[in-house]
Amino acid sequence: LSGQNSSMLSYLIFMPLMLVTYIVSGVTYWLAKRNYKTQVEKAHFDYGTALKKSEEGLVALQKRQHRLLRELNPDLTECLQRAQQQDTRLGERRPEDDDFLSLRLGTGTVAASITIKVPERNARHVEFEKEFNFADRLLEAYSKVNDSPITTRLTRSGHIGIAAKRSEALGFARAALCQLTTHHWPLEVQFAVIGKPAYLAEWTWSHKLPHATATLSWQKSGVASTGETPAAKVMTELEAELRRREQTVEAQKLMQADKQGGRQPLLPCIVIIFDYLSPDYTHPALSLLMEKGSELNVYGIFLTDKPQSIPSECGATIESQGNHLIYKETGPAGYKVECAPDNLDSKQSELLARFLAAITWPSANDLSQPPGE
Repeated sequence: LSGQNSSMLSYLIFMPLMLVTYIVSGVTYWLAKRNYKTQVEKAHFDYGTALKKSEEGLVALQKRQHRLLRELNPDLTECLQRAQQQDTRLGERRPEDDDFLSLRLGTGTVAASITIKVPERNARHVEFEKEFNFADRLLEAYSKVNDSPITTRLTRSGHIGIAAKRSEALGFARAALCQLTTHHWPLEVQFAVIGKPAYLAEWTWSHKLPHATATLSWQKSGVASTGETPAAKVMTELEAELRRREQTVEAQKLMQADKQGGRQPLLPCIVIIFDYLSPDYTHPALSLLMEKGSELNVYGIFLTDKPQSIPSECGATIESQGNHLIYKETGPAGYKVECAPDNLDSKQSELLARFLAAITWPSANDLSQPPGE
């Protein structure tokens, strides 16, 4: 046979086998495609079911965190009720607790206590776009908790500056005192108010609070003084108290070096509200407070009319913007959050002072028992 006829014969001989191969390949492709489609449908169902189940769990966790945050940081109405009823939860924050000297500022959005992870963009298959979009919505909705207490902690931030109109600043400061006095024992946390003598008449209600410190004669400073600066006697007393604490800290450091004992916290902690001091005002007590106040357990809350007047040493600032506050913490980590502020008016302040003054607070070293009548 010629070469051409030989090739034709070879083709005719192997053609049935080739046809069979093509048919088998087609059937295999069709079966694989159907199997792939089935697998994709199953994956859609499984992933969608898992996402819905995850959402149910996230809803429960979000509600739980919201509830716990509000229980741990009650609003002003609850604080007043506890004071009136002489609740056993009064003074429940102790120096060894994480929330010692923690104050609620208002309500806003906080980060969720859980971490939610969704697939990276470059790892997503186009066929699952619907499910991935749903996962993104879960991340957006449940990585935060709305309408939750916004707090500041003096032991973390140190001094705090508040910039607002005076009427607003007073409401914020009264609310802070309500939190301070209902959550802490008078022997462990005390306060004072220092400012222009003309302003101190607005703080007479606070004189009845059992947490008002007797270390400084601040309650009488508004009566005996005039002018634009704080009473010299009160500032001298503050400097003396800071020097005394400074010596105590140095003595404790020496004892630690000699391994004679551990360092004990300086009690009571003193929180001083500085009511609209002039930015130009200077005093050795103020300088020492700004430099070593946190180490000596003496903290300042500075009320000012504008952010520029807040002392630069403040570790946190609060600025009033319309119906909201902007709370910021300085430092490498940084922190900024907006919140609807808590505000205590004058009548509520009078009630708070009357309720807490009616309580017999333990004066012994054992403060584990609740206050009683």
